[in-house]
Amino acid sequence: MNPRAPGERRCLLAERFAGDTLQCTIHAPFIQYAPFGNYYPGASMSRKSAPAPRSAVCARANPWDAGCPSRLILGLVADKWVLLILPLLEAGPRRNADLLRGAQGISQKMLTQTLRALEQHGLVTRHDYREVPPRVDYTLTSLGRSLARTLGALDAWVVDHFAEVDLARRKYRRPRPPSQMRSGAGTGDAS
Repeated sequence: MNPRAPGERRCLLAERFAGDTLQCTIHAPFIQYAPFGNYYPGASMSRKSAPAPRSAVCARANPWDAGCPSRLILGLVADKWVLLILPLLEAGPRRNADLLRGAQGISQKMLTQTLRALEQHGLVTRHDYREVPPRVDYTLTSLGRSLARTLGALDAWVVDHFAEVDLARRKYRRPRPPSQMRSGAGTGDAS
C-alpha cells in the first residue's frame, strides 16, 4: 500500500481490493459536504483508477455486500428511466425524439445521462450518422436485449397487479405515533 500524504484520505472501496486495483484519492483538505449537495470552497478531489482485472473484481458478484461494485449495476437497472427506456429500445433502433415521446416526463438532460450510462455499461450502442441535421440512433446490444427481456416480465407484473397494489396503497393508514394515542388505547386493557 502506498504511503499517504498528510491529510489525505482514501476511499474504503480502494482498500477492499488487493493491489489497489480501484483507487480513489481525496487530497487535503478533506471535502466537506454542505446541505443539498453543495461543496465547501477550497476542497479538491481527484480520482485515479486503473483497469481492474476481471477476476479480482467480478469473480464473485455479491450485490448484498455494500462494497461490491455489482451494486452499481443494480443501481443502474433500478433507475426508473432505465426501466422505461430499455423496453422502448427492444422494438428496434430509436432516435432521441422517439425516446422522449415514449418515456413521457423525462427531460432531455435526463435522457442523455441515462443513454450515456447504458452505453457505458454495454447495454446500448449509439450510432451517429454524421449528417446535417444530426441523426443518431440507439440500439440494444445482446446484453441489453437480455436485460430488456427480464424487465419485460417486471412490466407484465406491474400491469397485471396494478389494481391490487393501488387498492392496498389507498387502504393503508399509517399507525399513529404513541404520543398521539389516548392513554390505554390499543393496549387491550378494559379498565
